[in-house]
Amino acid sequence: MITTIALIILAFVPPPFEATVTDVHDGDTIKVTVAGEPDKIEIRLYGIDSPEIKTSTKTVDGKRVETKYDKGTQPYGFTARAKLSQLVYGKKVTVITETNAKTFGRIVARIKCDGVDINTKMVETGMAWWYEAYAKHDTELQSAQIKAKSAKLGVWSVPDAIAPWEFRKQKKAVTK
Repeated sequence: MITTIALIILAFVPPPFEATVTDVHDGDTIKVTVAGEPDKIEIRLYGIDSPEIKTSTKTVDGKRVETKYDKGTQPYGFTARAKLSQLVYGKKVTVITETNAKTFGRIVARIKCDGVDINTKMVETGMAWWYEAYAKHDTELQSAQIKAKSAKLGVWSVPDAIAPWEFRKQKKAVTK
């Protein structure tokens, strides 16, 4: 019975596709375009959660300009976005959809670029947490986090680092 259900679910998950990264929103969300398609596709990287960032945009001389804000931004938030940009911005990637569900209108997927699993690379370098609640059985992400944490890389170099999901929960409690 479980095998049948799994096969039905897998039947609805789109096959991997090639795309070009056109925007990096933060350390776990990108936008891509597919050749011949006019619309950008927003993608949430599966199984990871990067530090929160807060930005604002304004128009200067007819162009959108982003302003950084430290208030509401976690340590390594902008560094995580810069790392993801370095890894994928402007490059062709393979998008491997992990679920047929969308999170806030975004596809949830694993991204591969030049043979590298980008989701794992972000955790491995301490630029994101393994999002265990949504990727419980992903031993690759779990192992990457254990190594980054023991080496005190990125977010793990910050004493008492707060996971993004806890940070969001705290912010929500303050605004209520």
